[in-house]
Amino acid sequence: MPIVREGKFYDLAAAKKYVEKKLKNIKTVKQWFEYISSDKRHPKLPYNPASFYKESGWPEKHGWGWFLGTDAVANKEKEFLTYQQAHDFCVKFTIRNREDYKKFVEENRVKDLPLAPEKYYPKTEGIKFSWLKFLAPKFCAVEEIIPELAGEDIENYIGWQQYSKERRPKYIPSNPFVYYGITFNQLMTMIDKYKEQNQK
Repeated sequence: MPIVREGKFYDLAAAKKYVEKKLKNIKTVKQWFEYISSDKRHPKLPYNPASFYKESGWPEKHGWGWFLGTDAVANKEKEFLTYQQAHDFCVKFTIRNREDYKKFVEENRVKDLPLAPEKYYPKTEGIKFSWLKFLAPKFCAVEEIIPELAGEDIENYIGWQQYSKERRPKYIPSNPFVYYGITFNQLMTMIDKYKEQNQK
């Protein structure tokens, strides 16, 4: 993100006027950040107007709706991004931990993202939520992928290749043997041990 210098960007009124005239297709905060991160960005528009104009007239409530001209107000029936879309959003904008996520959503009034994804997505999509998996742009530790692999029908290397090609999530490397420095047999031993310890 570039360093902000006095006089570099439009004042709030001019920025809002430009958005209303030239960026009518931008209706959500997600669309704004996609635009402002692209090569189509106008050089006099700040990356984060909610933060940049905070002391110069940015509305305390529903500021984004006012700025983008949607006047949208979030409500309890609001449909948010799907889990995968929200995950991709967090990865794209390098939101790395729970505190940064909640701060980002609150300060920018991002209506597309739930403030409490750990409650929203298990309820709406029936998933087991993990902040590490939700935010992580990198791979999980080997100990963290074992429980998931234990639930898969992987009996040999061919089974692993099929799983990796068809069902492997992004937080598990395609070649864990190189990434974690283990052999396939060592991985299977860890999976078998986990299964034994968690048998009902």
